[in-house]
Amino acid sequence: MGEGGEPVRADFGRYRDEKICFRFELRRDGSSEPIIIKSKKGFYLIPAYFGATRRFDSLDDAVNALMKEVDSVSHEGDFY
Repeated sequence: MGEGGEPVRADFGRYRDEKICFRFELRRDGSSEPIIIKSKKGFYLIPAYFGATRRFDSLDDAVNALMKEVDSVSHEGDFY
């Protein structure tokens, strides 16, 4: 995620002259950074906080779902 919470395309470099296409870190509490993965069958959103992986037909749909999730979590402690 970028500084403003927007998704960014990641470049993980190379290993043995092959491009690294995926890196995943799992924290001690079981959370991670949210990830969108592209495959032949669609786009998969792996959420940051213990949720189920969801499949989307387009990258825009996956990004929109991710942004709703980020917005929801960022306002979790708001009181009115």
